[in-house]
Amino acid sequence: MCCGKPGPHSTGKNESTAKLPQDLTIKISLGKAGNFTDEARLVDADLHSFREAEIRTLNRAATRTRTYARNLLAKKYNITVGAIDEKMSIDRARQAKAESAVKARGTKIDLVNFGSTQGPQGVTVEVIRGSRKLLRNPRNKKLSSFFATPKSGSNAGKRGIYTRQTAKRFPIRRYFGPSIPQLFGSKAIKAALDDFVASILPEIFHEEFTKGSS
Repeated sequence: MCCGKPGPHSTGKNESTAKLPQDLTIKISLGKAGNFTDEARLVDADLHSFREAEIRTLNRAATRTRTYARNLLAKKYNITVGAIDEKMSIDRARQAKAESAVKARGTKIDLVNFGSTQGPQGVTVEVIRGSRKLLRNPRNKKLSSFFATPKSGSNAGKRGIYTRQTAKRFPIRRYFGPSIPQLFGSKAIKAALDDFVASILPEIFHEEFTKGSS
């Protein structure tokens, strides 16, 4: 019923890797749930009426799942509802395809957007709400992080978080956090979405099927 397999969270991918878009799809279908077809048989419904109710159910479920997923992420991670919502879309069910889907697509998010703050030992960020972490070069903890705004290149004019790779001034490395699809990929989030979809489908189908049969 749900979900794709995004990669692990990362706080230090290089810029070319960070710019690659990632995808996650939450598929919604009635599947082989016998109780839905049994309900149709009880009232001797024709196949067309059943399919119409099914399509309406799947599309309503997709809309509700998108809202639930968006709010779930915003509650756990230090990112705004608007930033999540702009990376999500709905693939609606139709007669030729009895399946709807909620999709998330996007590249890794600059770590500077996760509540970043400059401190005496370097920059700290809060990806998960309530869990602030200090960024340092993972290979040399003596090299602290700092804010910088490049004057050229693909990130020209965009403030970011960097660490030097050696004691010399260059090279430096920009830090990126997880993408929206990656945030959906945690086991807790996937389990919550599965449970939510399973809980709303019977209720919505009953409403839509009853509406169509009356």
